[in-house]
Amino acid sequence: MKTTYAMFYVAILILAGALAACDNKAPGTTSSTSQAIPDATADVGEKIEKAADQTSQALSDSAITAKAKLALANEPGLKSLDISVDTVQGRVTLNGHVPNDTDIQKAGGIVSGLEGVKSVENKLAVKSPA
Repeated sequence: MKTTYAMFYVAILILAGALAACDNKAPGTTSSTSQAIPDATADVGEKIEKAADQTSQALSDSAITAKAKLALANEPGLKSLDISVDTVQGRVTLNGHVPNDTDIQKAGGIVSGLEGVKSVENKLAVKSPA
């Protein structure tokens, strides 16, 4: 909800700046204001779409990370392990130490099967108990 309000205010500020720029023409120029407004509006629209896409991707990545952590925590044998999960543009990276190779494969398989995951970079390493 806060993100929606933030995007709305950013859009208003961009639009206000674009409209203000329409009035700042050099003396002696004859460019048409009627053309400047649609151009500025199109530019603002593109910026809003880009910001919305970036926000949507960040929310998607956060959701994937949360789903991955939950899935690993619900898996017997993995829930007590220290596995960190990072997601960027649907690409998940797993880091940490596990007791054996089977756990490495199990964690990677669980995460790769989650909706929205494009790829998994499994950087888990085996560390025997001290």
